[in-house]
Amino acid sequence: MKRGHDVVGQGGACGTLVAKVYDIDVLACLECGGRMELIAFIAEPTVAKRILDHLGLDSTGPPLAPARVGPPDPVDLAPAYDVADPVCEGRAQPPVARGA
Repeated sequence: MKRGHDVVGQGGACGTLVAKVYDIDVLACLECGGRMELIAFIAEPTVAKRILDHLGLDSTGPPLAPARVGPPDPVDLAPAYDVADPVCEGRAQPPVARGA
């Protein structure tokens, strides 16, 4: 991140959105309170790994969770339209309009 006290840059819109959602200002410098500017975005994992390794930082990421064992949890994907709704059973039906 490049430090610039009067320039927000293209990262400003994203920073503003994050500030609204999480109630933090990610573009505010923790040392001086000035504005930081996004000057690069690294999308390639291999490039990010090389940079982190060069800086002596952990580049492995968190361990993967083990796979679940057993059948998946049952999920009701859609209501059954061929049976009565147990919530509405017993309620009076609205009157049906008859054609003249």
